[in-house]
Amino acid sequence: EKLRETLIELQCTPTNVALFYQELFLWGDERAAKRHIELAFPGRNVTWGIDEPYDWYLLYQICLYEQPVWTKPLTKVAISKQPVTAKDVRNHESNLRKVYNKFSGSNGAMDAED
Repeated sequence: EKLRETLIELQCTPTNVALFYQELFLWGDERAAKRHIELAFPGRNVTWGIDEPYDWYLLYQICLYEQPVWTKPLTKVAISKQPVTAKDVRNHESNLRKVYNKFSGSNGAMDAED
């Protein structure tokens, strides 16, 4: 509903989808939004707009899947000050996604109580 107030129309353009992500505090620029639209709606022209909440939820899920996951400070051990490598971050992200997937439902979402 807030998007209806912010945006004149719910047009499915990269600019509007990027604003949608910002409202949800997700990382995603117009370039990423364009790629997500193409993934979510292959071959469909949705620039005129999408009204179905599920369609916006689909864009949200794609963006959520691509969110970077990291912790602070980005050192292996705070005492050692060794910098974290890309491999370390990928391993950490993989472990976090395993935990998330363990508790998520069949639709890929977690209950609010979890």
